Amino acid sequence: MTVARDNLMNVKRVGRVLVSWVLFILSVSACVEPYFPTIKLPDNGVLVVDGFLVSNDSTKIKLSRAQGFDSLAISSRETNARVEILGAKGDSYVLTERTAGVYVAPQLNLDVTQQYKLRILTQNEKEYESDFVDIRQSPPLDSLTKTELHEHDRIGFYIYAHDPDNNTRYYYWTYDETYKYASLGISVYYFENGEIIPRKYAGELHECYKTIYNNNFYLGSTAGLSSDVVNRFPLMEIPQFSIKFYYGYSILLRQYAITDEAYSYFAVTKRNSENLGTLFDPIPSQPQSNLRCVNSPSTAVIGFFFASTVQKKRLFFTRQEIAGPRIPFGNGVTYGPSEYSNNDCEGKLLTTEEMTAENLQGMLIYDRVFDRVTFELIGYGVSPEECLDCRFKGGVLEAPDYWR
Repeated sequence: MTVARDNLMNVKRVGRVLVSWVLFILSVSACVEPYFPTIKLPDNGVLVVDGFLVSNDSTKIKLSRAQGFDSLAISSRETNARVEILGAKGDSYVLTERTAGVYVAPQLNLDVTQQYKLRILTQNEKEYESDFVDIRQSPPLDSLTKTELHEHDRIGFYIYAHDPDNNTRYYYWTYDETYKYASLGISVYYFENGEIIPRKYAGELHECYKTIYNNNFYLGSTAGLSSDVVNRFPLMEIPQFSIKFYYGYSILLRQYAITDEAYSYFAVTKRNSENLGTLFDPIPSQPQSNLRCVNSPSTAVIGFFFASTVQKKRLFFTRQEIAGPRIPFGNGVTYGPSEYSNNDCEGKLLTTEEMTAENLQGMLIYDRVFDRVTFELIGYGVSPEECLDCRFKGGVLEAPDYWR
């Protein structure tokens, strides 16, 4: 069995796909006469729509602007837009802008037999709509497994799924990762109102849990098979010495069912994004979107809207359940149970007289320091707070409910 594997890069890269053939021409301009196409992109860039309707979970739509080939600016968020889901029978659901350019709705009370479309009204009064789409039913997500690939010092993750009715054929997967990590040192004391106070639990700032919301997605097709079965789809591989595996690691996989049109769109987008950069690459084709600008038909838009239920599967394991993590021998890589470099976290001594709020700005206390002869307390060891407080690396102190 063969199952196609695809992933979508971030929104910035997706936006460039629209004008990627221009970059191809410019890359060979030293050998031929320069050619400048007549296509002119809007001054504020092309609207990029990233998201879809989930009928049995929350829905998230991200809007941004991909800049044209004459601009080096990074894609900007599209804020203060009106984003709504419209049903074929007249019902509507407005999404709320939670953060800049990210519009969300809780699980909606949808009629799964009805068609729905996406409608967007931007600040510049451009109105965008998608085609009406059916809500596809995601089939069972049987399992997500891990395999230790010892010969490559990597851990591979594999998907197993099937549709007993043979109706799905086209699959769309996303995942999030969560792992535990630690700060380089432990802050044993804290300073408050002129006093040095022992922490009730020395590790309260030491261990964190970080979730990575992956922007990639993966496509699979069983269209050429007699049975709609996904068998050991290779999701990804991670080096076994990754910091992600040192304490504990969790991956949450989400599965959606998509149409062949959606599959074709995302497959072409991925192929275009991967085939840029050499003289012999084919000129990229433009994927067929199901979105359009209603009041300005010539205005381009990037994205494809679909609707599906979601099936989820979580895989969790601790450091004790895998071999390693190991230091890759001989390649100069250093590794420890921290995301920090020792060079960034040099400690220093503050005498008891120097322990003031002013001197402790940006610092945390990691230990007491005594005279080696008299054993008298002479001061405290301090270090930058980002070295003793794990939250500076983007994690949180509270363990997720599923952590064991």
